[in-house]
Amino acid sequence: MVKKLSAKGMLKLEKLEEANRKLDRIKGLIAKYAIAIKGQDAFLSSISRAATDVSRVLLTGGYGVMSESLNQIAQIARRGGDQRTKTRYFQEHMVGLGATLERAVREVNAEKREGPAQAEEEK
Repeated sequence: MVKKLSAKGMLKLEKLEEANRKLDRIKGLIAKYAIAIKGQDAFLSSISRAATDVSRVLLTGGYGVMSESLNQIAQIARRGGDQRTKTRYFQEHMVGLGATLERAVREVNAEKREGPAQAEEEK
């Protein structure tokens, strides 16, 4: 018997997959920023905008803690500071976000809805 996700679970999974795609873009921007010699400000503004966008996606999906972490990344991107320090901060937060996102996907997949035959048997 195949177990399916509930509609709520499907929406959560969709939001998490969208956030994962956008986080990959942010990781790429951070890597480009880390090696940039000139034009770092362009990468920082892109990182800030992308982090704010992913934050909104996660907030609408009910993941406030991850959203807050992305807001911190956007805030650091807007502030002044050393490139190495910012890069290290970005990378550390992205590793933590990646692990948290994977755990959230596993939790949603674990919330499988019972099949209709099992629900009838329990009545």
